[in-house]
Formats: sequence, C-alpha cells, structure tokens
Amino acid sequence: MIRRIETKKGTITVRYVQKRDLSHVYNLEMSFVDENAFVGIDKKVLKNKYSKKIEADLKNKNIVFLVAEHDGRIIGRAVLKSHDKNSTASHVSDFYIGIDKNYRRVGLGRKMLDILFMEGKRKLNTEMVTLEVVSSNHPALRLYKKMGFRTMGRIPKGRKYGKKYHDSILMYKSLV
Repeated sequence: MIRRIETKKGTITVRYVQKRDLSHVYNLEMSFVDENAFVGIDKKVLKNKYSKKIEADLKNKNIVFLVAEHDGRIIGRAVLKSHDKNSTASHVSDFYIGIDKNYRRVGLGRKMLDILFMEGKRKLNTEMVTLEVVSSNHPALRLYKKMGFRTMGRIPKGRKYGKKYHDSILMYKSLV
C-alpha cells in the first residue's frame, strides 16, 4: 500500500515498512529518545536488538506497521497491533505513533492514523483501538480527542522517564 498525502510540508508517502527501512526507523526512534519525547523507551537501545524487533514485526500477521517518507527520509512511523486471533479481544488493537519533530502539527499524524485504522480494519478486522498516552503530552491528547477517542482511565505514575513519573491516560475509539 502506498498513499501520497498533502501536508503543509509537501507531499508525503505513507507506506508499509520494509526491511530496507530498519536503520532509518531506528534513527527516527532514537531521535525521539534524544528529544525526551514520550515514547515507550527511556534510553537508547542497541541498534541490533531494535532491528531484530522490527524484523519480527515485519513477519507478524497481527501488526500493521506504516512509515511516512518525505524526500527519501523516514519522518514518521505508526504501528497497530491486534490481540491474538483466538482471544475474546481479537477485535481490539493497540497502536503507537511517532512523527519527526520537524513534521509535527502539519496534519501528518491525523492522516497517518486514518490510514493505519483503515488498514487495521481491512487486514486485522480491528473494531476498536486503544492507546496509552502520558498525561503531560498535551498535543497528542488534543489530537486523540479531536479524532473521537474517549478516556477510560488514568494510571498514576504509569510511566517513568528518567527519575520523573508521569500519569498515563488510557483511551479508546470504536471504528465500527
């Protein structure tokens, strides 16, 4: 799947991740760590270990993994992971997204999520998506609320970045 979308930064291609993207996705992920963005890892992980995780994701039939590319550079990633097909929660998928800081607030995140959820419905039979977001990540919270996500709870001190704790907000959205 390849989709070209127009943003304030120009035409961006959203497509499935490929093996050739591994080092670029790793570098993007480490840029989030460097800027102290609220991503699921708090310190730099070994490139080899992270690349193996992405390679496993490429083979996993329960995952939709998209990248955004601009002028040959990976500038975003969005991942949707469904629960086990034999589970009573097989219709529910979790997701995460990250956009290069120079491409935020231009509509790319919303467009990537729209594509991700459409692909999740098509490939994984996703009917509901869930997420966990740090309570102080106000831009993300605004985006999710605009997209129709509802809050289902808060985990006090649910994330720890460095020595500082942050509450986690749990959200969900029905896709049907």
